[in-house]
Amino acid sequence: MDWDYYAPLLELKLMSSPSLSDLGRSERSALDDRNNQQHRAGTNATWNSIHNAVVAVFQRRDLGENELYVLNEGVRQLLKTELGSFFTEYLQNQLLTKGMVILRDKIRFYEGQKLLDSVAETWDFFFCDVLSTLQAIFYPVQGKEPSVRQLALLHFRNIITLNIKLDDALTRPRARVPPSIIQMLLVLQSVQMSLAQRVLLTWIFSLLFLVLLVLKLDGKVRWSWFLVFLPVWVFDGALLLMLVVRMAGRCRTGLDLRLKLWYLLALMMKVGFCVTLCARLEQLTHLRLLIVCVPLWTLLTGALIQLGFHVLSPHTI
Repeated sequence: MDWDYYAPLLELKLMSSPSLSDLGRSERSALDDRNNQQHRAGTNATWNSIHNAVVAVFQRRDLGENELYVLNEGVRQLLKTELGSFFTEYLQNQLLTKGMVILRDKIRFYEGQKLLDSVAETWDFFFCDVLSTLQAIFYPVQGKEPSVRQLALLHFRNIITLNIKLDDALTRPRARVPPSIIQMLLVLQSVQMSLAQRVLLTWIFSLLFLVLLVLKLDGKVRWSWFLVFLPVWVFDGALLLMLVVRMAGRCRTGLDLRLKLWYLLALMMKVGFCVTLCARLEQLTHLRLLIVCVPLWTLLTGALIQLGFHVLSPHTI
């Protein structure tokens, strides 16, 4: 063979063929594309499984064996992806909205006593079954504001209670209001308050109490100490009502009540300290201040112990 004849042809072929580096880049690009497609397919499958499970819960179907664990892992995986920032929006606009529409469509055309009974039954199912299941499915999302519980309750109020003729049914003569309706109204009323609103309310009551206290200490008013502590009584009464409502809900759903019982005991110790202190200042009793402060010291000791357990708990490390 004449090399001088084939050399130009070989050179042209090499110049027109891709280099080894180009081949490597194209292969890596194709591999990355396949990986991205597989990742998107897995993400879509996870979204669909969560969507179907939530819809099934609202349709009164039970979760399968080990399905709750699989859903928890799916939620954790989604939170780590680029879609994690849109998870709360998707939960509100898609899952919760669709589920509440399912519940609403079954009762929206009822009126009068039949509406009250149907709403009570729907609320019992939602509060005892759906709400606890949603909190379990989206457990990895706990700790974010607003919580899954708050979002679900607000959607129940906005989509169901505000879109039925509940006011007309409640105001009818001889209307028999089921206890579940009263619980529903109390719970939905309490969940309306955001964290900022609760802080503002606490600040207002504290400021009012401090103003009355300064006026009393300066001798500007001659009110009883029990009257000076009126903002404290009102605030503690509201806390007690909200706590009792939540404890009643936990009793019906079978959830652990130990933490709520501790909150109730702490509130009772605070009220006991304030009542005893007012009685001592009004000279209605001659108890030593050491005994008067026993409930306060017990409350602070319990709070420190709870804080220590919370800080040292393996779940927080």
